[in-house]
Amino acid sequence: MIQPFAGEQIIDGKDLEWSIPKPAGIVLFRPVIMFGVGVFQALVPYVLWQFGFGVTQVGMDLTYLPIVLWGIASISFVIGTIFGTALPRTESGRFELKAEENLIPVLAAVCAVGLLLQVGLQISVYGTLPLLSYIRGDGQIDVGTANLLEAGSGMGQIGALAVSCFLMNGMLLTLLIVQHRTGRSMLRYFIPCVAIALIANMVNGKRQGVLVLLFYILCGLGISGGGLLRSVSAVLFQRRSRWLAGGILVVVGCVFYWAFGYLSISRTQGVGGRDSGDEVVSYLEFPTLNLESQCAQAGGLGPVEFNLFYPLLHLLPYKWVDSTEVELPRHLIPSSPAGLMEQSQWTWGPIGVAIYCFLLGVFAQWLYLRATSSLSCLLVYCQVAYALFMCNSYNHIASLVFFALPSAAYWMYAMIVEDKTSSFA
Repeated sequence: MIQPFAGEQIIDGKDLEWSIPKPAGIVLFRPVIMFGVGVFQALVPYVLWQFGFGVTQVGMDLTYLPIVLWGIASISFVIGTIFGTALPRTESGRFELKAEENLIPVLAAVCAVGLLLQVGLQISVYGTLPLLSYIRGDGQIDVGTANLLEAGSGMGQIGALAVSCFLMNGMLLTLLIVQHRTGRSMLRYFIPCVAIALIANMVNGKRQGVLVLLFYILCGLGISGGGLLRSVSAVLFQRRSRWLAGGILVVVGCVFYWAFGYLSISRTQGVGGRDSGDEVVSYLEFPTLNLESQCAQAGGLGPVEFNLFYPLLHLLPYKWVDSTEVELPRHLIPSSPAGLMEQSQWTWGPIGVAIYCFLLGVFAQWLYLRATSSLSCLLVYCQVAYALFMCNSYNHIASLVFFALPSAAYWMYAMIVEDKTSSFA
């Protein structure tokens, strides 16, 4: 059995209650760090272009206004985290899981079966298994057609599968927390469930679902275990070896880097000739170019036309969303988004960006400070942390499929397995 860390308590081999360290010493996954990484990714392309590097040939005069917008967003977010820290807290600093030994594994198994069923339904949307079609190069489906089918599905099979994958992430994390805190092996449940989750996330050959899964688990382990490397080593090797854990993470990172390029080549059938490095750089460049394009079309920081509801439309099912009367921005890279401020810059302007990022900072910090005392807060925060980490590319927070529905699912799951009233109640 794993010896408890300082501040932990293992009452019985079958008792799933523990005291989790406060997050004060956990630096890596703090909201300001996650947001800072996202801002850094948004600004890196300017450095690359300045020195003649980068993948994209910039065919327009740069406004550099996105740098101003990201500065406004960063200051507002940091101020929001300060306010979030000042909010009153009533949690006891400890969350407990119900003592039924098989409750969490059974729920994970049920979710895994549901994922397999939904994969079958998703194949019916595409008419084939896109990933295999890409790899074989048989021409049954291309990336553009697949994306159109996904958009048309809205909150149908594809949206439901995405939400189920996010819920599975939370269940996988909970399995590892149980093993970490009690020493009881959960790998016989974790391995088949994570394999099914990987299959479900890669049906269309997309990489983001796999990245979310990996990031989500590492974030949750790092916060709940008081440190990423010691939590990973305790789960994998039942001892605290940061060198072993660090080595495993490096190997996983290298495999993901290779797969990043391989899946891209398979999806595009080699069009563009980009390798893994070029794919990473293009992921950084495209959203920044699109935000540059938006600022150029707006003639400044925005807004083009004030519309209160436009930035919130993605909180509705796709099929319910009308195009509205707002003239949509014309992106330089139509297949790519423009980051966290894509909608708010266009119809709210810099003042709306500041308010949005301030509220986001308050909410993220509120969740983070309660992540060790509430399972629901931990599960939701891991989702938010990824959204902050990728804020250079996506506005995931104002999304029904990525945030609103998964958060509701995490809350309901926590109500079932947590042995106290949820912090969201």
